[in-house]
Amino acid sequence: MLQFGDAESTVLTREEFELALKQFRVKLDRPLLEELMDAFEVPKKMVDTSAMALKYLSKHPTERPIVKSAKRKGNK
Repeated sequence: MLQFGDAESTVLTREEFELALKQFRVKLDRPLLEELMDAFEVPKKMVDTSAMALKYLSKHPTERPIVKSAKRKGNK
């Protein structure tokens, strides 16, 4: 959900939204996916992912994860 809030295009077609979920490896039942798309639908069968991300963050506030560089073991 957090990735959708930072996306350049926050309004996606239903097909683009489904592909994005597959890319993030999110597995949802078809009826649940349809309900999500219907709940955040904007005109012309599009999905407002920014509104979805804001709603999620209002229910589950969280800080962004800190990305740390991997430590490499040195040769001794």
